[in-house]
Amino acid sequence: MTPTKLNQLWWMTAAAFMLLAGAVAVIATVFRVDIPLREKKRSSASTTMASSSGPVSPKLNDFSPLWSVDLRRPLYDPPPKQVVVVPPPPPKPLNVHLVGTAIEPGHSAGMFIMAGGQMELKAVGELIDDAQLLDVNEDSATLLHNGSPVTIKLEKTN
Repeated sequence: MTPTKLNQLWWMTAAAFMLLAGAVAVIATVFRVDIPLREKKRSSASTTMASSSGPVSPKLNDFSPLWSVDLRRPLYDPPPKQVVVVPPPPPKPLNVHLVGTAIEPGHSAGMFIMAGGQMELKAVGELIDDAQLLDVNEDSATLLHNGSPVTIKLEKTN
């Protein structure tokens, strides 16, 4: 479609809408329909004011709610409430004792006396009372307890 044809189409559409608007105005004038409007019920206060002869001034007591508003409050925000941060409970101590080691490349293990008195043989990578056994040497074992490494020395027995 060429721009000239498009321009003509727009003008014809605008003219059609203008004719339609004129026809609606003529029809509305010729076939006038009277629709009664509903009146709002007036409150007793508004009827008394309308029936009085002159302007009515509000009484002094009508302003009492406004007098109670504090207009001279501070112009700054109060400091925020302090949040009490409860520190986490301290981690329970590691209560194990190293009493023996078995050293072999890739298969090292340690003999531990647990908190209850029982003796257990644990390999590298196993858990000992919430701690992971990281490494076993000839005279010590390293465990990862609460995110930090802990070294336990071999206890010499008589």
